[in-house]
Amino acid sequence: MSGESQKQPMGLVDSLHGKSRALRVKEVATLLCVSERAVYKLAKDHRIPCFKIGGSIRFDPHAIAAWLGQKMAPASVDLRGEQRPRA
Repeated sequence: MSGESQKQPMGLVDSLHGKSRALRVKEVATLLCVSERAVYKLAKDHRIPCFKIGGSIRFDPHAIAAWLGQKMAPASVDLRGEQRPRA
């Protein structure tokens, strides 16, 4: 078994780098485990990178991967589970 290459589990950001087309609202909602309505609200509030084609909202998978990378930074939480103020 020592000579076999083991596959590393693919992370959320890694899975986006394999995409070559724009993502739809439903796909982003599924990816983030939120409702489509939540994705529309994030887009409306300019809190998630997106663009419009006609009346449809689309998402660049590489921009979403970068956005997720920023959002997934380690949280400032102490051992009791309480948030600490950020410096």
